[in-house]
Amino acid sequence: MHKVSILITHFDQISLTCKCVATILSTDIELLNIIIVDNSLSRADKEYAIAEFVSKGYHFNVMTDRKSQLDFKSNIYWFTAHQNLGYAGGMNLAAEIAMLNDPEFLLFINNDTEIPANFLNEFLNELDPVVNQQDFGFASCLIKTLPDHNIWYAGGKLNLSRCMGEH
Repeated sequence: MHKVSILITHFDQISLTCKCVATILSTDIELLNIIIVDNSLSRADKEYAIAEFVSKGYHFNVMTDRKSQLDFKSNIYWFTAHQNLGYAGGMNLAAEIAMLNDPEFLLFINNDTEIPANFLNEFLNELDPVVNQQDFGFASCLIKTLPDHNIWYAGGKLNLSRCMGEH
């Protein structure tokens, strides 16, 4: 069973963030945690998230120390940045927090993402054959828009000389 940390940067769209988390927790993966870095610095968003997640019986934790030990039993961790770090900065901070707890995989997603119930299991099953290959580093998936399901992203390339992804 794989340990997965799912990373989300939040900024002023708490209802989207809550819906995203609900779809993640409807998946069939047992060993996961969700790390939300709050860039909005809004106490109201944090209080809304606490009420929303606790009312649904989710394990919700407000982190005050980025070096906290995290559990992989469907726990949600909320860390408020001391300033708006932007999307990339928030994701970097979430990855830093996650890596202190030895996940096997990091999943970077936008807070407006809705994940089908079987997505994580199928994605991890597809990765299993290639994970131990020396040149494996990351994977991406097909991304469709809602509600019309048009293809928004269908893969790309990593340009190592420029250290950039292209699609």
